[in-house]
Amino acid sequence: MKNKKIIVVSAVAALLAVSVILVECLTPGLIWLVTPRAKAQYGLLDGVEHIEEVPEGEIRFLINDNVVFETDEKKGSFMFENPQSCDYTLQFLVYEIIGDGETENLIYTSPMIAPGQFVSGDKLPKKLKKGSYDCVYYVRAYLDGEYRGERHGKISVNVLG
Repeated sequence: MKNKKIIVVSAVAALLAVSVILVECLTPGLIWLVTPRAKAQYGLLDGVEHIEEVPEGEIRFLINDNVVFETDEKKGSFMFENPQSCDYTLQFLVYEIIGDGETENLIYTSPMIAPGQFVSGDKLPKKLKKGSYDCVYYVRAYLDGEYRGERHGKISVNVLG
């Protein structure tokens, strides 16, 4: 009889511990799920100087190179603009630079951005701890769905809380 009580108490304690762990693990995930991903919109980013002319065959764009997140579950200040005069549809990928700079970890992929579209603010697809991250971005250019080339540069991502 005493063994049955110990088994029942142990099972209840284990169930309670698993429930607490699940709630702790899922809460950030739930916040992330209810924050909508950005979609490319037609128009221009506010408050920036825009690119008017893009020579044929060139890849030009606007990008915010200092992205800030108040918390990692909310939208951050990603900003990308594909000028109307650009020939290509663009996609931006942001990689965290790990250690010696030879290793990169993908932390963000933008939606496809057609000429004359922009993205202003988007969330990260996975959790980052508070801190500053040195990153590299790649801008991939597509014409009629076919990959045509890319450019890259440095960007910083900062998670404040």
